[in-house]
Amino acid sequence: MDIKVVTYNLFSGFGIEKPYVRNYDNCIKVLSEIDADFIGLQEIGKHPRADLPECSIKGPVISYLASGLGMYGCFAKAINVYDDPNLPYGNGFLSKYPIISAKTVVIPDPPKDEDDDRYETRSVLVADVDYAGGIRVIVSHFG
Repeated sequence: MDIKVVTYNLFSGFGIEKPYVRNYDNCIKVLSEIDADFIGLQEIGKHPRADLPECSIKGPVISYLASGLGMYGCFAKAINVYDDPNLPYGNGFLSKYPIISAKTVVIPDPPKDEDDDRYETRSVLVADVDYAGGIRVIVSHFG
């Protein structure tokens, strides 16, 4: 069984050049060149930020990426950006093979450390994929 598995931090769709601009088409270009069977995504918003004019995609980001790559996709929320329930943010998964089921498992927060004001709640995306009799893929992003 030969499969190519990739983990890819989307950095919320921003490129590495400054000034930072969101461009999910660049993400699609990079990921299509890698040509992986399974792609675990970190730092992905469920929806594009409508308040940012440089992001013109509509609908869920994972759907845009999946469509652009000809793959199946799913999303697992870890947090709401700015505590806004309209801006879920977390992990994603893309697969060349059908995703049978997917669920989000929230990782319990550790005791609060007063010196760490950057802590974010984390989650795990668990997906079952229709490949070779069934395979389970787990995606997360730890601080």
